[in-house]
Amino acid sequence: MQNCIRCHDGRGFVNFTKGQTTNTTGWTEARHTMIGCATCHDPHGNTNEYSLRNTPAGSDTLGNGYSYTGMGGNGNICMNCHKARRDNVSYSQTQVTSQHWGPHYSVQTDVFLGQNAAQFTSSYLSGGHKYAIGDACVTCHMVATPDTGNVNRDKVGQHTFRLYNPDTGYEHLTACTPCHGTVTSANDFMALTDYDSDGQVESIPNELDGLFQTIRILLPPTGIDSISWQMIRDMNDLTVRKAYWNYQLIAKDGSKGMHNSKFAFDVLLKTKVALGQVIPVELTSFTSSIQNGKVVLNWETATETNNHGFEVERRQGEKWTRIGFVEGKGTTSEISKYSYTDNPKQLGLNGTVYYRLRQVDYNGVGTYTRELKVNLSEIVDKFTLAQNYPNPFNPSTKIKFTLPYDSNVKLTVYNINGEVVKELVNGLYTMGEHEVVFNMSDVKGTASGIYLYNITATSVDGSKSFNQTRKMVLIK
Repeated sequence: MQNCIRCHDGRGFVNFTKGQTTNTTGWTEARHTMIGCATCHDPHGNTNEYSLRNTPAGSDTLGNGYSYTGMGGNGNICMNCHKARRDNVSYSQTQVTSQHWGPHYSVQTDVFLGQNAAQFTSSYLSGGHKYAIGDACVTCHMVATPDTGNVNRDKVGQHTFRLYNPDTGYEHLTACTPCHGTVTSANDFMALTDYDSDGQVESIPNELDGLFQTIRILLPPTGIDSISWQMIRDMNDLTVRKAYWNYQLIAKDGSKGMHNSKFAFDVLLKTKVALGQVIPVELTSFTSSIQNGKVVLNWETATETNNHGFEVERRQGEKWTRIGFVEGKGTTSEISKYSYTDNPKQLGLNGTVYYRLRQVDYNGVGTYTRELKVNLSEIVDKFTLAQNYPNPFNPSTKIKFTLPYDSNVKLTVYNINGEVVKELVNGLYTMGEHEVVFNMSDVKGTASGIYLYNITATSVDGSKSFNQTRKMVLIK
């Protein structure tokens, strides 16, 4: 990976894919082969999809020895070059010799996989993009643009690999929508909390920019928004060199957290602590869910310092109301998990409500998280058994039922004489709406006429129960 020609020269990369070494001694600019279509795609064809070049066995490895064999799909060919050229552990032991000291300039694979950051006390957290995005770089950067004209087409996506058109301000986030819904900008992705301590919960890119600035100010010359590699060299301090490596690793990824925000924040926050700053709480997740007719908030921290706890606040309209408090762990470097359950329906609330946390130190200083939006109309507050549809039916029909609690459910079809025709459901079902298909063609000896279907449901704690019977008509 120390051979520049391998990635900066088209011929050099082709030689690499064939397991050949390119001797670059004495090479001049005149001998440079531009990177073009044939660099990644074999013009003579092969058995790979899109005739992509092969990756030699054993070369799908990062500078720190981490093997990503079998990962990345078609994006694996991009990962051959877009990774750090060095191992953080051994390299951070070396003296800083120039402005080029560091992991090099194209480290997207390391960040995407959550690897090769210099450690201070513990390993780093990592997000799940590497598992969710089958073709890695290709999935997001090569997706086609939605327009058929020339406003953005051929300016972003596909073989341009760009995700931003400066002429129109268009951000190409089409690949994000299946998981994240409608998003038009990277700034639509809100950070969990105020990571850069500027008093505002901002987008992931903006919070990361704030952390970049903080690290620059902490690195030599301390107190100035600038980094001097000469002063880092003269200081000859391992912790400072490791912090310098980490700053470059996350900054030169270029995605401002979009490739792996959990990893990026964790690396910079732990680097900030190593440089002498105090972080009260490193929040790594904050989510909401609806369970048994109630709103359940869950959050997780990686580290805590002087943490008194979390005030839980709810808003409907403009006013925030404190509804509870969850005790913190004080000071710990262990991962801690917390939960709080709210029952807004019991208070007569409907529509949309919002939740947030206010983390409070023992000295009274508080920091807010982002807001979570919860639609209370999704909360089922009573048992129901709907009329089957279609009715009359032949040969199949659908039966829906709703549960306000996780419940043990039995749903049975009877003939008009009370004899069991078929047991459709018998087991544990979660709170919410469920649908079952009943097909008479599965039952032998049935005739046209009236049938009955009965549901019995009991909440898992045994405190609530429900029983109802309805009629349906089969016409053959």
